[in-house]
Amino acid sequence: MPSDYLRITQDNIRRRGEEFDDIGELLSRQLYSDRTHFVYELLQNAEDALLRRSKSAPQCDLPRPIAFHLYRDRLEVRHYGQVFDEQDVRGVSDVLKGTKHNELDQIGKFGIGFKSVYAFTASPEIHSGEEHFRIERYIRPRGIAPCQAKPGETVFVFPFNHANVSSEMAMREIGDRLKTLSGRTLLFLRHIDRIEWHFDDRRSGSYRRKETTRGTAREVTVITESDGRNEEEKWLLFQRPVPIPNTSSSVAVEIAFKLGKDKGDKDGRIVKLLKSPLVVFFPTDKDTRLGFLLQASYRTTPARDNVPEHDDWNRKLVPETATLITGALSRLKELQLLTVGVLEALPISADDFPPDSMFYPVFTAVKEALIAHPLLPADDGTFVSAREAALPGAAWLREILSDTQLQQLFDSKTALRWMTHLITEGTTRALWDYLTDVLSVKEVSQERFASAASKEFLSSQSDAWMTKFYAKLTGVESLWKHGPLRRQPILRLEDGKHVVPFRDDGSPHAYLPPLDGHRASAAWGTMRFVRQCLATDKESREFLKRLGIPEPDVVHEVLEVILPNYEAGRVAVTAIKEHLADVQKIQRAMRADARNNKWRLEQAVRNQFWVLASNGVTGEEAFRSPDRVYLRSPELLAYFDGNSDAWFAHPYPNDILAFLVEVGVAKAVRIKCRSPEYDGSVRITDTYGWHVKGLNGFDSACEIEGLERAIENAPPDRARYIWNKLLVPNWTLIRGTVLSSTRQGFPREATTERYDFSTMGKLVAHKAWLPTENGQMRSP
Repeated sequence: MPSDYLRITQDNIRRRGEEFDDIGELLSRQLYSDRTHFVYELLQNAEDALLRRSKSAPQCDLPRPIAFHLYRDRLEVRHYGQVFDEQDVRGVSDVLKGTKHNELDQIGKFGIGFKSVYAFTASPEIHSGEEHFRIERYIRPRGIAPCQAKPGETVFVFPFNHANVSSEMAMREIGDRLKTLSGRTLLFLRHIDRIEWHFDDRRSGSYRRKETTRGTAREVTVITESDGRNEEEKWLLFQRPVPIPNTSSSVAVEIAFKLGKDKGDKDGRIVKLLKSPLVVFFPTDKDTRLGFLLQASYRTTPARDNVPEHDDWNRKLVPETATLITGALSRLKELQLLTVGVLEALPISADDFPPDSMFYPVFTAVKEALIAHPLLPADDGTFVSAREAALPGAAWLREILSDTQLQQLFDSKTALRWMTHLITEGTTRALWDYLTDVLSVKEVSQERFASAASKEFLSSQSDAWMTKFYAKLTGVESLWKHGPLRRQPILRLEDGKHVVPFRDDGSPHAYLPPLDGHRASAAWGTMRFVRQCLATDKESREFLKRLGIPEPDVVHEVLEVILPNYEAGRVAVTAIKEHLADVQKIQRAMRADARNNKWRLEQAVRNQFWVLASNGVTGEEAFRSPDRVYLRSPELLAYFDGNSDAWFAHPYPNDILAFLVEVGVAKAVRIKCRSPEYDGSVRITDTYGWHVKGLNGFDSACEIEGLERAIENAPPDRARYIWNKLLVPNWTLIRGTVLSSTRQGFPREATTERYDFSTMGKLVAHKAWLPTENGQMRSP
């Protein structure tokens, strides 16, 4: 029996007034920015009606589509939800009143959804069960004749008779909306399984939903066949019940991950969404900034296009959603779907989730879960927590460091494991930053690895590992050319010990052994070599060469074996034959192209005690540095007569004697003076507030080696030699002009000038050493 429409009308007029005719503008313009939004309202009403039908008749298996038939003069909508009763008639016939205002488990809970149809029609008609009526002037239901309908079918008819919207405009706008819906519209619905649209010109389309169970989740496929589009999307849905306060009922919070397809991947993979509005059964304008969809019965604004963040119910749902998400990660792991795509879809940008934002609890819950539980994909196919995870700054680090070696490298008390190679700083930068900055996953950069590569770590690795290590280093020159590995003990010697590649003076600590395995010289037996099995590998040897580890030659033999033997006293003075062979090698080394070792070789040859010499007084033989030795000559023997500090070279062959002169052995008395600068002056003192220089090449500290001893009781021949050979040619060094100043630029007002003797000059000027005719000694 139909409702008493007249009584319902009278009740509505009594509450709203006889002239209640302006609500249409409010509903169509102020509540909804897009008047075709009413399509979603009709979908919501149908979903709720089907829900009510399932509650009242759970065993009833009725069709679950909703069909839109668009004609030139009207729109008809048909579904098989719960048929109308008087309460429903009153709900749609009144304004700002509905039948579901306390039912959070139903979508259309504000009582205004159906009123959005007034954007296109002035008199909607409803045919449902025994109810057949038209609504006039918003609040006046009138009985009408039944329309043609199938058993259990509810039919809405919306004539295009709006005063401000032509039928052509209505048909065009509604048609565009129906064609541009997507299968995703059905994603979170549980009762409507198909949306159909049919146009008057025989065009049609549909959106369908299919659902299967996948573990504790639901796999939902939504299919779009509309306006030339044929699309299929697969989604994985998880849900969690939330009790409704003061009731025995509950609602569900849900999340949906989109599944994509990989080649050969039958089950698909989860992909991140670029846009993710919060869903309250249908999308709102609230952007969650997540990479998946989040749905729950949030309280929304009346038009259901936004969500009040500070509503108590909404604040209750957010942590429930956070719990659902962290639980879903474990279930995705069980389903073998917890991949990099899932991590990228999570709330990983701290900038998007500040502490005062609505979904900050989700950000925090996910962070805590990933730190505490093994939910991050590891490189071995298992999972690891952020506390025990590591990321390599370069792919080659992952190749040479196993999880065990990683833990050993950093002397970590907890296990360390590499995360999947699919995460890199270049390809997944946002995720990389989240893992390292927010979750504090250990980032093993090349530099950090190089700094941590201690002697203890390197010594414990196998020869095979060291060979692979050297080969990888060829491509990372920055680490060893001037970087930290240059100071680390990366060279493995033949005896297994590890040393840094170079000494402080730049010389190598070890050499490359010959490829044939034989030493080119017996003396090389005391040299240190890189382990043979490492140096014979092609890639490994190439790295060692580029590092600067040389193959030994005569230069290296002199530096590493011959000269150190003399320093350590391992060469006997009497071993003349062996000594001459050493000198010849030193001569060849100095003639060789020593490149980077030239300076080091010259310094070592000039300063080491390797020249065999005899003392001018005692006749003792010993090894001395070249700068302490003179060539033997009558004049020098006479000059140094009685001077026990004088040493004369062994009677080497002439070619060797010539070489000795080249490296510092003197054939004339040494005169020690500083060289003048570009202006001819000699810088004597240059300290803060005090500056001294000699003019015209004069050095006040000039000395002649052995002079003080030579002028004591000098016989006439020696005195004549000193006067004619040493003093006359160097007369400018005896006495000269010296400037002293408190200022560096030697300004006239701050400079003192004096005429003074040098150290050598004072000696020869004031000592009595010139013989007179009567044999006495007088000063000049």
